[in-house]
Amino acid sequence: TELASSRGNALSTLQLSLKHHAAPVRASGLKGIRDAVQSLSTLIGGSSNVGDRFGSLGKTILESNLPALIPNMCRCWLDEDDAVRGLALNLFGDILNVMSTHSSQPTPSYGTDDLQSLVPFVPLLCAYTSSALNSLDRSVRKDGALLVGMLASSVASPTFSLLSTNSNTPSMSVEVGNHVDLFLPSLERLLSSMTLGGGSGRGSDGGSGSAARSVAKNEKVAGGMKKRKRNG
Repeated sequence: TELASSRGNALSTLQLSLKHHAAPVRASGLKGIRDAVQSLSTLIGGSSNVGDRFGSLGKTILESNLPALIPNMCRCWLDEDDAVRGLALNLFGDILNVMSTHSSQPTPSYGTDDLQSLVPFVPLLCAYTSSALNSLDRSVRKDGALLVGMLASSVASPTFSLLSTNSNTPSMSVEVGNHVDLFLPSLERLLSSMTLGGGSGRGSDGGSGSAARSVAKNEKVAGGMKKRKRNG
C-alpha cells in the first residue's frame, strides 16, 4: 500500500516535488509526506487487541514504503534551504515515532524488534549523516549533529555492556555501532570548532553555545556506541 497524504496525494507524487528548484515546493512536498507518515500513528495505540492489530497495520504500511521514503528523505538532509532540512529531520523523527513500541509517549521507546526494518538502511543513514557533518555550510553541519542524536536515540539503552554479553542486543544497535566510524571523527571536529571558535551568543553562529552543548552530548553517546563496537 502506497502512502498518501490526507489530501490524497500519493507518496510517489509528493516525492516528485522534492526535485523542484524552488525551496517552497520542496518544503510543501515534505509537509505532505510528513502528513502521510503521521497519519499512520493514529492507527497505533491502546492495549486492546484491536489497537494492536491497527498498530501492526500502520507499521507494516510504513515498512513497505521505506525503500522509496528513506533515500529521498536523506537527500533532503543536505538541502541548501534551512526549512527543507528541518522538515526532513522531523520526517525521520516521525518515522521513528511510528515504529516505536510506545509512540504515545513523549519520548518513543523501542522494543527489540521495533526498528528491525530500518537496519538495511543504516549504512545510507550514517553516510548522509557523515556528509552533513562534513558540509561546508555550518548550519548543515549543526543539523548533522542533530541527526547523530536521533540515531543515538534509536540505539538500545541503558547499558553499553549489552553488546559484549549476548546476542539479545537489537540489530539496529549493532548496525549503528558498526557504522559509527563514518561520522564520529566529523562530529569531534565540529565540536572542536564550536567550542574553540564559536564564542557565546547567537552572532553569525546562530546560537553556538547551546548547539555546542548539544553536539557534546551527541559525541558522548556516539563515543559510547564506538566503545560498544570495540567490545563486540
